[in-house]
Amino acid sequence: MIEKLLSREVDRHVSISAPEVRRYYQAHAGEFEKPEQVRARQIVVSTEAEAEKALDLLRNQPDFAKVARERSTAPEAVKGGDLGYFAMGEMPAEFNVVFGLSRGGISGVVKSPYGYHIFKLEDRRPAGKRSIEEVWKDIDDRLRREKQENKFKQWMKELRSRTKFEVNYQALE
Repeated sequence: MIEKLLSREVDRHVSISAPEVRRYYQAHAGEFEKPEQVRARQIVVSTEAEAEKALDLLRNQPDFAKVARERSTAPEAVKGGDLGYFAMGEMPAEFNVVFGLSRGGISGVVKSPYGYHIFKLEDRRPAGKRSIEEVWKDIDDRLRREKQENKFKQWMKELRSRTKFEVNYQALE
């Protein structure tokens, strides 16, 4: 019942126009910047010797995904070692070696607390600004929540101003 009341008294009075979304997008341009991202694959093994063996295998068998499925102990091994896209700093520092590779490049052996890694750079997305179409719904949702909150506060203030309160101090004791 409370949701119905709020919907009737607050939500139905809130609308967001296309110019409002555009103004927000322009005024908050920095929010929509995206960093460079890379898509990489990895092979993780427990010893340096195993890593060197996998690296040698990759020289003769260039199918990185196949070698990852056969050799890697990481959970994404079933997906051919695919880590998906990530930006600098989103993964452990040892993964940053990928940002120095060229597309299709394979790293040397990289030691981390998880074991010994070999990385392959699959793709690179340049840094840039997300388009207004990509973020339209997010902006609309944010503006709608803000307006609903303001409308709710206004409605509560109005209700309080029309209501007489009396405190019975004797009953409180």
